[in-house]
Amino acid sequence: MECDGYIVPVIWGRHNAISLPELHDSIVSCISFTNDSISLSVITPCSNNIMINFIGIHAFCCNELLESNIIYDVRKIEYDAITIEMIEKLYNVPSDFVIRDSMLQQVQQKISSEESIFVRVSSSYGCEILTLCKTIEMRKCGKTMLSP
Repeated sequence: MECDGYIVPVIWGRHNAISLPELHDSIVSCISFTNDSISLSVITPCSNNIMINFIGIHAFCCNELLESNIIYDVRKIEYDAITIEMIEKLYNVPSDFVIRDSMLQQVQQKISSEESIFVRVSSSYGCEILTLCKTIEMRKCGKTMLSP
């Protein structure tokens, strides 16, 4: 899904959550993929369409995708806050401790060197999204005819 709307600065606010209040209680209406990016089309409670682009994808996981997926928040996870459980979900790794620990160290290294960011989209209903990517971009795409 294309969006030529204007870019909204991504500001990581309190608790590393994106500081854009209208994202809370928005609905994920579409997830689209390209070679190295993933885009979430989001409808806000006031019927604005926002595109969240995860660019330079290293890993992506979306669990519990339902017909309506209501966003609670979009949060950047610091390298020292990443858990083994997050790595298991993100990479769907077996319970081999050596593999998990190695992957955790690799992810932490990418984040601490500012090569990548780890982002979690949590929901109050529906899917949870985890991604390791180079950057994130948001665009406001105008009003939608769909109701949230």
